[in-house]
Amino acid sequence: MKDADPLEELIQLLDKLDRSAEKFSHADLDELQLLSGLCKEQLPAQFISIVNSFKYTVVTETQLQFLLRLRRVMELSRKFPNMVIERNATDKKPEDALLPTFKLNKEDRERVIKLCADMRKIVFSSLDFDQPHKRRLLNRIAAIEQQVHQEKGLFDIVRGGINDLGETLEKFGVDIKPLTDRMNEVAGITRRNTEEYNQLPAPEELKQLPAPDDESQY
Repeated sequence: MKDADPLEELIQLLDKLDRSAEKFSHADLDELQLLSGLCKEQLPAQFISIVNSFKYTVVTETQLQFLLRLRRVMELSRKFPNMVIERNATDKKPEDALLPTFKLNKEDRERVIKLCADMRKIVFSSLDFDQPHKRRLLNRIAAIEQQVHQEKGLFDIVRGGINDLGETLEKFGVDIKPLTDRMNEVAGITRRNTEEYNQLPAPEELKQLPAPDDESQY
């Protein structure tokens, strides 16, 4: 199964919204903002600004103008790719240098990508979560994948995924050991490749409830 590309997903979503004869929903805007955040290194600053500043409305004309602005900026970024490269080179905040980052070799990167693909399948097939929490976990997995593909990934994104998964399992009172095992392995790989943490004791693993009887289905 080919790993999802957030930029390609974003382009497909824009195409879908352009073709749709109906108003787009608040959920569509949420997805647009999420995907834009995941691939912000590949987008011009103007695109991100337009997406994040848009206040949802059901007025068709306003929605069409919003989509037109995004489409124009996207087309220009393809025509003049240096505008994105130059923005990425200068758009780093001073505090970014203080955030713990990890750098993976080819073997570790491939392993984490495989673990993320496994986690996505488990979440998709699970009957324990409602749709909003499934989407939340899938978004967390996608965010981790996006960091893995960076030259230096943010370890805080991985920790955020661990926290979200733990909270979700606790909320629904379930333990999906194949899911927690994979998330803990992702955390272990990225942690040992994070200079700020690789000399410190590892944190407590994800809290696990008693294993379910049908664990083998995963």
